[in-house]
Amino acid sequence: MGPRWIQELPVPTPARRPLPDARAPALISPPTAASFPALEDDGTWTPPDTNGAVGPNHLVAALNSQVRVRARNGQEIKTVSQAAF
Repeated sequence: MGPRWIQELPVPTPARRPLPDARAPALISPPTAASFPALEDDGTWTPPDTNGAVGPNHLVAALNSQVRVRARNGQEIKTVSQAAF
């Protein structure tokens, strides 16, 4: 049996989080017909190592050479080099 002080420590209970409401409205993505190129490869790096992320309002596309942020409707907001990013 271990030391007495170990037995007297309170046992933490895990925090309980409410489950997401299945009835909550989901964000609506644009239809697939509304496609656009995220970021064109400028040919300065091989391979370009493409990456991207989509949020509720923006799309971020990244290559080894540059990063571009677009609105979900396709409007370009900003393109910067990786060094400037």
